[in-house]
Amino acid sequence: RLATKTMGSLLDTPNTDFIHSADGQENDLVYGVSSMQGWRTEMEDAHTIKPSISVLPDHSFFAVFDGHGGDFSAHFAAQHLYHCFLRRFEFKIYIDSSPPVSNRYLSMLTSFYSNLNISEMVSIFAEGS
Repeated sequence: RLATKTMGSLLDTPNTDFIHSADGQENDLVYGVSSMQGWRTEMEDAHTIKPSISVLPDHSFFAVFDGHGGDFSAHFAAQHLYHCFLRRFEFKIYIDSSPPVSNRYLSMLTSFYSNLNISEMVSIFAEGS
């Protein structure tokens, strides 16, 4: 039996099984990632793990993306945001973290929406993702 809330379908009780995704040690870091489905009917979150960045030695990229009622945008961001960073000239030269992350985020959003047609957009917004 499902309960419906404002952002999609929910389970009556949360699925608290942890899914072990990855762990490792690289770039002087020890890291681990696990996920839990929780109250949602399916896993909606995604993540990106890049313990070392070839153009920026001694730097890493870790990100978690929350689906908020659907998995499409979380998976899109997990697949594309890191590459958006790498394509930006400002990121490659890494001068005082300028311009701010918001410009890179907007670049990723532009790419996200340019890859959708109207019916896909309606579907995504209906899901809440």
